[in-house]
Amino acid sequence: MALLDELLDKRCRLIDYECVREGGGGSTARLIAFGGFAGKAGIINGLRGLGLRLLGQGYSTPFLAIGPAYSYQDYNQAKQALAEVGGQIATGGLPAAVSPLVTTICGTGNVSKGAIDALGSLGDVVRWVTPAELPGLTSLHGTEGEHQRHVYACVVGTEHLVAHGEVHEGSPHSPHSPHAAGAHRDSRPFERSHYYANPHEYIPTFHATIAPHTSLLVPTMYWDRRFPRLLTLEQLAELRASGNSRLLAVADLTCDVGGAVESLVRSSTIDAPYYVYDVEARAERTDGLDGNGVLMMGVDILPSELPKEASQHFGDLLFPFVSPLTTRGAPLPAELAGATIVDAGRLRPAYQYIQAMREAYDRSQEAAQAEAAARGGMHLTPQQLLALEGSTVLSLPHGPQAATPCTQAATPCTLAANLCIRAATLCTEAATLCKSPGALTARSPLQPPYAPRLQPYANHQVPSLHGHLFSHPMHRGCNPVQITRCSHCTATCSTRE
Repeated sequence: MALLDELLDKRCRLIDYECVREGGGGSTARLIAFGGFAGKAGIINGLRGLGLRLLGQGYSTPFLAIGPAYSYQDYNQAKQALAEVGGQIATGGLPAAVSPLVTTICGTGNVSKGAIDALGSLGDVVRWVTPAELPGLTSLHGTEGEHQRHVYACVVGTEHLVAHGEVHEGSPHSPHSPHAAGAHRDSRPFERSHYYANPHEYIPTFHATIAPHTSLLVPTMYWDRRFPRLLTLEQLAELRASGNSRLLAVADLTCDVGGAVESLVRSSTIDAPYYVYDVEARAERTDGLDGNGVLMMGVDILPSELPKEASQHFGDLLFPFVSPLTTRGAPLPAELAGATIVDAGRLRPAYQYIQAMREAYDRSQEAAQAEAAARGGMHLTPQQLLALEGSTVLSLPHGPQAATPCTQAATPCTLAANLCIRAATLCTEAATLCKSPGALTARSPLQPPYAPRLQPYANHQVPSLHGHLFSHPMHRGCNPVQITRCSHCTATCSTRE
């Protein structure tokens, strides 16, 4: 954020080209994007990684002839190399043990289109199939036949990843189970807009309907934590435990670490693009690309591996906007105005949220430092106490490991963040408060789904309330919304959103 501060201080103008959209709207089509090149370079590198992974399992395939995307003079040369590999597959085939080989591209945007173009460069050897055809291909797994001379490809959209339904907590068919889709889905038709607005009404199905039939998985679509993952660690482990080891590699072109594909535990680099995630050990392997697991690729600057075309593409799209940028006093077109983050020493209205994010980050950092100090037995400064007050830190050590030993308290009160007292204050103050429950107040509880789940505090351990904050209403900024009683003292404790 130091750069942002400099821009604000010097009253510079900052325009984010990724935010240049048609008409300057916040949700209209982007006009300057590199996604297609990420898809092209991603498939080249993904197929190369697949060849290396198969070599580690003892299979020599034509994919070994594919070089890194950056090693080709341009994209056309890379396409020629892919075409030669396709010809070798058509002639000599692939090992029966890994056939039929299926590449699944998740998403239908610009990244997906680039991936489709690159994969199609293999030539007539590619057979495009629908999701409904995948189980039939899996039935041929391990057998010899014409399917060994093809690379099968399937493009799946959002409608193939989830379904209307409900998963009850504690059900044997949880969202992590390969059987969840059949257990709880209903027959309502999929509507993309409804899904984006109500993701909680949907259950994941990809792990049950697509993943078991996929050899190379290529995620290309946007994902955030509101939505079900494509493949969780639990789902991947259950798939392997069932005897299905069809998934050989994941080329995550979105590079969402711990995101849609949870086994992408870190990003990788252009010079070291691959690593193997050991499903059983739940950890990255450190012995190269051999051994049990799934090959992972998560390079976040893929377009730079096709620099010639990517640069030309960027220049062509940006050029129409150059004139108003170079003319002093000229008004910005709507597309550039909508992409302007900083101007005249201020954040533009559409980007005011950045300041709130910065403040929240600063508070979380201060709270983390204060918690670390408390855990280390250090005396907390007033600033650290204030950082903890209202933070999302829910508990601190108690007893001998507390910031201030609870030797002076009438009861061994836990030094918890905002639990009846200001976080980590002296236990003598806690004891005083515990003797004066009448000083505490409570308001009507929030209605679900906002009301936190409360439970008795056993042995003065503070339960996790999914990010809800403990607070004492005497302190600044408190807004108690529901109360419960500590099982080991007379203090009435409150929680707030």
